[in-house]
Amino acid sequence: MDEINIRFVTSNPMKVAEVQSFFEDTKIRITHLNLSYPELQTNDYQVLMNHAFEDLEPRVSGNILIDDTVLRIPRWNDFPGFYTKDVLHRLGRDGILRLMRDETDRRAEFITFLGLRFQNERYIFEGRYEGTLTTIDWTPAGHGRIYRGFDGIIAHEGQSFIQLSPSEKNQWSHRGAALRKLQSFLSSR
Repeated sequence: MDEINIRFVTSNPMKVAEVQSFFEDTKIRITHLNLSYPELQTNDYQVLMNHAFEDLEPRVSGNILIDDTVLRIPRWNDFPGFYTKDVLHRLGRDGILRLMRDETDRRAEFITFLGLRFQNERYIFEGRYEGTLTTIDWTPAGHGRIYRGFDGIIAHEGQSFIQLSPSEKNQWSHRGAALRKLQSFLSSR
């Protein structure tokens, strides 16, 4: 396989580092492009991804990768779902945990959708993790702005994702599952 260059369009440098680490020993090179695009509020991930691509394609050439993660809490009828980013922005991880304080059913599903434009074609890769929410946020003090996602409140075998090594996290996480599908696709090209 020849080297493949992909520009990861996100404002989150931690996501970029995670994806770069995943592809570290491959011929897939991920570079960061800090560019915003509208994230349509819809329950259809294909519509969401295509809307983002329609905005980005006139502005960005070459292979691009985009990412969206959804949190579904069964006890809350799968809310926040596709409104996850807004809920996380407005309430934060601590706010979600406060709302869950008296819940005994702490099950949660995390879904990552990776959108790839590769050689002018669009593809979507999905990864899921079914687990539980922790009772406290394990994000290191003072790092809330850096760790913008859910890693500090996703429980896996007695630890949060943020406490796992990057390779352990990628083995279990929703993004790791989507990245494995992406890697398999790119390896076949």
